[in-house]
Amino acid sequence: MRKISWMILATLFFFVSCGLFYPPLYDTAIVEKGSQGGSGGGGGTGTIWKKVSVTTSLSGAVFTNFNCITAVGASGYLCSSIDGGYTWNNTQPTNFNYYAMQSIAWTGSYLIATSGGGIHVYDGTNWTLGTNGSYVSQCAFDGIHYVAVDISGNILACMTNPPVSGWTNPATAGTALYGICYDGGGSKFLAVGTTNGIYSCVDSIVMTSSAWNFSTVGSTNLYSVCYSAPLATLVAVGEGGAILYSTDHGALWYPAVSPTTNKLSRVIYNQTLGKFFAVGNSGAFISSQNGTNNWGQAMIDIPVTENLSDIACYGSKFVLIGWLGSAYVSP
Repeated sequence: MRKISWMILATLFFFVSCGLFYPPLYDTAIVEKGSQGGSGGGGGTGTIWKKVSVTTSLSGAVFTNFNCITAVGASGYLCSSIDGGYTWNNTQPTNFNYYAMQSIAWTGSYLIATSGGGIHVYDGTNWTLGTNGSYVSQCAFDGIHYVAVDISGNILACMTNPPVSGWTNPATAGTALYGICYDGGGSKFLAVGTTNGIYSCVDSIVMTSSAWNFSTVGSTNLYSVCYSAPLATLVAVGEGGAILYSTDHGALWYPAVSPTTNKLSRVIYNQTLGKFFAVGNSGAFISSQNGTNNWGQAMIDIPVTENLSDIACYGSKFVLIGWLGSAYVSP
C-alpha cells in the first residue's frame, strides 16, 4: 500500500511541476558523474556534466519548462524528467504502438511527437494519433500552422487546435525530408533532406501550395535546420559535418568551416547564450556565436563517443541525448 501511495504522490507531483498530464511513469535512471574541468565554447554555466542512462535509444527531446523535459525513443518510449534530466521515468503509451519515435516538439500548448506511425499529439490529457505518415521526421509551428515532413518527401500541414484532425498533404518533395523549421523573419517554412537542397514555402499559402521553392545548396544530405530571430540567420547541418548558413531568409546559402567531419543530426539556437549549437555522431557537440563562422567544440567535461541525436535547452541548461539511450546533462 505504501508503494502504491508513493507512486500516486510522485505522479501528482509531476503534474503540478510540469503542468502536464502523463500516464504513470516508471524506471528511475542511473547517473554517472563527470569530472572537474572542461574547455571549449560553453554548453552550460558550470563545470560538471553528468551522464544518465535512460534505458532506451533516444531520438528527440524538449523542455516544457524549467527542469521538465520529455524525450522519445525506440519502441514507442516516452521518457520524462522533472529534475532537469538527472532522473528519468519511462513508459510506452498505447497510442505510440511501439513505433520508432523520431522527434518531439513543444508548442506552448501541445506536445507533438513524430514517429514511424505518424504524428502524435498530447493535449494535456491524452496522446492521440493525429495523422498517419511514412516515418514523419519533424514538425514545426508558426503560431497558426503546423507543418511536418516525412522520409517519403511528404509535406503535411494543419491549422486545427489541437492538431489531431485536419491534416492535409499539399506538397511532395519526391525525396526524403528530415528536418523543418519556421523562419519568422521571412514568414516561411524551410525543410531539408537528401536532395542536397532546401525547400521553402511562405506561411500564408502553406496549407494549399504544391509548389515549394527548391534551392540547391551544398553537395551532401542535410538533417536539421533552425532559425535565429535575434541574428536573422538560418543554419542547416548534415552529413560529414556539413554546416550551411543564410542571412537573407534562405535566398542564398553559404558553407561554414566545420570543426568536425562527423554527421550532424540536430542544430538549435539558444537565445539565452546567444549561440547556435549542433550535435551529431561520435559525440560531436559544437557551437558558434553567429552561425556563419568560428564554429568550435562546445564545453562538455565528460567523454562522449555515443552518436548524439538531439539537443534540448532551457536557458543555459542543456540535455544532449543519444542513440544508445544516454542523456548528457549540463550543470
